[in-house]
Amino acid sequence: YGSAGSDHCETSLTVIDVEPPTITCHDYNYDVGGTAYFGAYTSFASTLASAYDNCWLYGPPADAVDFQGGEPTFGCADVGTVQPVTMTVTDDSGNTATCDSQITVSDDMYSCKPTVASCVSSLTYDADPGSCSKDLTNFVNDFDNGSTGESISKMLTNSWPYVGTESLTLEVTGYGSPYMDQCTTEVTIVDTEAPYISCVSDITYYVGMSAPLEYWDIISSWGDNCCGDVTTTLQANDVSFGCSDIDTTHTVTGVVTDGSGNTATCDVPVTVLDTTGCCAVIGTVPSPPPGPSPTRDEVNPPGPSPTGPSPTGSTQSNGDPHFTTWTNEHFEFHGQCDLVMMSDPSFADDIGLDVHLRTKLVRFWSYIKTAAIRIGNDILEIEGWSDANPARYWINYEYQGELNEIGGFPVTTTPRGGKERKYTIDLGSKYPGQ
Repeated sequence: YGSAGSDHCETSLTVIDVEPPTITCHDYNYDVGGTAYFGAYTSFASTLASAYDNCWLYGPPADAVDFQGGEPTFGCADVGTVQPVTMTVTDDSGNTATCDSQITVSDDMYSCKPTVASCVSSLTYDADPGSCSKDLTNFVNDFDNGSTGESISKMLTNSWPYVGTESLTLEVTGYGSPYMDQCTTEVTIVDTEAPYISCVSDITYYVGMSAPLEYWDIISSWGDNCCGDVTTTLQANDVSFGCSDIDTTHTVTGVVTDGSGNTATCDVPVTVLDTTGCCAVIGTVPSPPPGPSPTRDEVNPPGPSPTGPSPTGSTQSNGDPHFTTWTNEHFEFHGQCDLVMMSDPSFADDIGLDVHLRTKLVRFWSYIKTAAIRIGNDILEIEGWSDANPARYWINYEYQGELNEIGGFPVTTTPRGGKERKYTIDLGSKYPGQ
């Protein structure tokens, strides 16, 4: 009420916020293999806890809620555990509040269970019957050597390998990370199946007419489950029969061998006949009548040697073969056997002399393959020349380089031009007149 009417003064007033904020924690499932996404304005901490303060008009600042002691980390060792985490909030006045959040650590993405393939080093299987390969569709587990992962499945990238050895890949797929892995195994497929063979029912072999048997004479058809090389043979190659086999039945076996060494056989009975009379030609020379053997003087009485030129003669033959005798008689022989040209068991005091020609049948024709002479215990066999082979000779079945004598009688060799050679055996050198 004074004359001034009114007046004022100022006082400094400080208002202090002593009220702590309010914080509420939330439990959380933490996936060690997942990447948490909380949005552009949301952190992991703010996901675990929410806060309120009496002085916040627009909610808590972004950094108001935090982990006490720093943000924790979790790994595969923590999977299946519940980890307590303390959260804290601080307002603008420094007032704080805390709470605990329960973190359940899980591996929902299976990052702790990566897919890992493990294979055995090698496997061996027999090929399927009638096939040259093996269906391994139902044998996948044979390849597995302890592959790991979550809910894994296995398959082979090639489940139909052929006979032989190759590397096969096992592919393992699961839910882990990585979700797929591979490994390899050396796989050997073995062909143990014998080939197919079929033979003719029987064969008649004619001595002197039939060529040596070949596989096509015995085996009529063959085959194999694999498309590799197949060989066809006879158990005794170049099967032929002679006079000692006539009127008897023999067994010849055909053999088929596939590329894996499996064999199949079949037997064919072979009846041996002589329809050419060849065996009669080369029959045994009759033995001399009983009694004492004549002396040399009885065979060749002593006396002067005959005068005048010695009687000579020649005979020849050529292919197919055609023969011309000493009397110029011409005849032909078609077949295969030994032809006895001369046989004298009493020659040279009974050491003996024999001359044979051996003919060979080649399907539809025959030829003289070798000529042989036996004196005593020595046998000289000569084979004629051909475009592929020069003339050759053997003494007592052994191939010789130089020929000087046979049975003690001297031999001279004279070239006759071209590919011909003339062999001269001096039979009168030791026994003149015989």
